[in-house]
Amino acid sequence: MEGWPNYIWPFVDACNIADDGENLGPEKDGNRVFMLYFVVFILVGTLFLVNLFIGVVQLNYLLADKAAKSKFLTENQSKWIEVQKLIVESKPDYASIKPPENYLR
Repeated sequence: MEGWPNYIWPFVDACNIADDGENLGPEKDGNRVFMLYFVVFILVGTLFLVNLFIGVVQLNYLLADKAAKSKFLTENQSKWIEVQKLIVESKPDYASIKPPENYLR
């Protein structure tokens, strides 16, 4: 990201072409649209690359975290822990229980 202003000025001073196709040569500050192009390109490109880098780091962290959880446990122990988590999180469904039809019961 350093030194990009040194690269922008040759593009801003790029040669202009007349309507009849004649090359007029470079003109100082003749094409300022390239400044906007460079700024947008740098901002969008930087944000894209930073987001890509963060995504790769996060993915690797999640994979390492998943591998570390099962590092000291056997497969059966991991399954047992998952079943225990499901049991703790489960709740009875009272809506499906019918009241008794017999009054003595």
